[in-house]
Amino acid sequence: MLHSGCPKGLLPTFSSWSLVKLGPAKAYNCHSGLDQPGFLPGSAFLLPWDIVIRCRAEEEVGQAEPLDAGPSSWPAPNKALPGKRGGAGGQARGRRRDDVARAFVGFEYEDGRGRRFISSGPDKVVKVLGPGGPKEPAGRVLSSDMPLYIPSPAQGRGLKPHYAQLARLFIVVPDAPLEIILTPQVQPGSPPCPIFHPERAEIVLPPDGLWVLRFPYAYVTERGPCYPPKENQPLASYRALRGILRASTANPSPPPLQQQ
Repeated sequence: MLHSGCPKGLLPTFSSWSLVKLGPAKAYNCHSGLDQPGFLPGSAFLLPWDIVIRCRAEEEVGQAEPLDAGPSSWPAPNKALPGKRGGAGGQARGRRRDDVARAFVGFEYEDGRGRRFISSGPDKVVKVLGPGGPKEPAGRVLSSDMPLYIPSPAQGRGLKPHYAQLARLFIVVPDAPLEIILTPQVQPGSPPCPIFHPERAEIVLPPDGLWVLRFPYAYVTERGPCYPPKENQPLASYRALRGILRASTANPSPPPLQQQ
C-alpha cells in the first residue's frame, strides 16, 4: 500500500481503494437519502454543501442594454438605474449576488455486524426523523479530521466497546460548472504511523455524478499491519485528514472516468 514513507514513484502491488460512479447527480434523492440496505433508521442522508460558483455585483444587471442616446438609454422619471438603490440622484450602493450550486457529502461508517450510518461530525451520527433531509451543513465534516474508528451507536448488550470503521465517502457533484477535487489521506495510528493515500494524490470528479470512494479495509506497511485501537487506546490518532474535498469552479474539464 502507498503511504508517506514509500519511495517516490513506487506503484501499489494491489488495489486498496475503490472509486465508483453510481449514476448522475439526480440518482441521489435528498428527501429519502441513499437507497441502500444496512443503514440505521434515519442515518442514510448526505449533508448539503453549498458552493459559490460566481459572485457578481448587482450593477452588472442591465449592462448589456444599449447606451446609444436612444430612449432605452435613460430611465423613466423618478426611477433608479438598474443595480442602484434609492431614487434618482441617490447614492449608488452595490450589492453582491451569488450563484450557488448544492453538492452533498457523506462519511459512512460500518461496524462488524454490517450496520451502516452517515456521520455529521467527529462525534455525531446523522439522524433524520422527518422529511426534508438533515439540517446540518457539510462544513464541519469537511474542515475536521474525521475519525477512522468511532463507537458504534448500536453497542448491544456486551460490555466491550464495539467500533465502527470509516468505510466509504459519498459525494454528489451537481450538474453545474464546477469540479470537486478528492485528496484522501488516512493516518491509521499515532505517529510515527505513516499517512496512506491512493496512487493518484488528486482525483478530479467532473460535474453531474453520484460517486462513492471505498476506503481500505486494512492498512499495511512493509513492517506489517496497522492494527485497530484496543479498548483503552485513544481514537483521536486514527483519522482521515481534513481537506479531503475541495471545489473548483474554473473551466471544468470533460469527464475523465466512465460510469461503472
